[in-house]
Amino acid sequence: MMQTKRPPRRRWLSTLAFMGPLALAPALLPTDASAQASPYRLGISQTVLHDDNILLLGQGQALPAGMRRSDTVSSTALIVGVDQPISRQRVHGDATLRANRFARNKGYDNEGYNLRLGLDWETVARLGGSLSASRSRTLARFASAEDGVPIEGNNEQTTRLAAKVHYGLAGPLRAELALDRAKVSYSAERYRRREFEQDSASLGLRWRPSGAVNLLLSVRHTDGSYPNYLIDSEGHTRGDDFRRLALELSGEWIPSAASRLRARLGQGRTRYDVARERDYSGLTGELGWTWQPAGKLVLTSTLRHQPAQDAYLLDASGEAGSIEYSRMTTSLTVHAAYPLTAKVALQAEAAHGRRRLERSLVITEFGRDAQSTRDHDNTLSLGVSWQPQRSLSLGCDWRRFSRSGSDFFLAQRSNAFSCYGQFMLQ
Repeated sequence: MMQTKRPPRRRWLSTLAFMGPLALAPALLPTDASAQASPYRLGISQTVLHDDNILLLGQGQALPAGMRRSDTVSSTALIVGVDQPISRQRVHGDATLRANRFARNKGYDNEGYNLRLGLDWETVARLGGSLSASRSRTLARFASAEDGVPIEGNNEQTTRLAAKVHYGLAGPLRAELALDRAKVSYSAERYRRREFEQDSASLGLRWRPSGAVNLLLSVRHTDGSYPNYLIDSEGHTRGDDFRRLALELSGEWIPSAASRLRARLGQGRTRYDVARERDYSGLTGELGWTWQPAGKLVLTSTLRHQPAQDAYLLDASGEAGSIEYSRMTTSLTVHAAYPLTAKVALQAEAAHGRRRLERSLVITEFGRDAQSTRDHDNTLSLGVSWQPQRSLSLGCDWRRFSRSGSDFFLAQRSNAFSCYGQFMLQ
């Protein structure tokens, strides 16, 4: 089917995804619910961030003409929210509108948003659940090994709808059903083949014999599609559908007031109709521990083992072949939080990850050429926050990231420093 070119999208609603928690920290600061006089809140925040590798360039990678490797970003946000109980129900939602301005790479200037609305409900019997909807626009990650560095901003728009229902069975058992729909699209034409949408459903059985033990066994099925996976020179498109089936066991155990353990183990299988190089079957897992050894110090450790796969076409039609990357990552993260005083808090985090990388170059005329390599990355961050009064919050964060080079990817290094302030009425 012939598709006409889409009109350019307005660039007034987009957040800085690459800034992660640094950019969003003001909007996510905890508040004292017990002192909340109104279900509504209104606030404004300002964040200034400097990154010496804002384009995520690898060491030795050429800088695109007219671009700057380092930059300072100013981000101003307006925040509104509501959290209103109504009998047995609860309505909650928030909206963040953000304007981002780059000092040197002006082509990335953008305005963004993040909207969320939810309803938690329950009946007088054993039936309950939740409904939620969210929509956001963010500035997508800058660089990739295949697409290079875009010279203009690429807005990523995400829409998600979710519904959950639970029903109490005999004793500590509860049945749970969850439905989810997600759609991701991009403003840059060159990223259209990465757009996707998916629907998933899961059915599980939760066992909670006490407040200290909580186990969930669930099975999840997902149907998805990359509608623009193949695009030829004349604009004809062909999609790639995929299916995923996974069985997962997760749980939480609280052995004492100072310790909390959580774990997740899953076995899954993913199959694609076109890019069969991306098919995957294997285990995923996560183990977490929150521990308060003494006084006010709280340590949170997380160990993860998870796969990721990407496949890219060597030409738009998909006739010449493709290149596929398979990543198996094992990572450990340790986060420390310490309230120095009633108004000043310190945070620190260290993370280490090891990746096993495999690359398959599939060319129609010559078959498959497979290679493998390894690399590792390290992240260190430090932060301090000050809340002189309940409506005012200030803070600064520093983050350093480094990744070793491999046969497939260049080494990366970056240092980022940000400060923020937020004023919130509630």
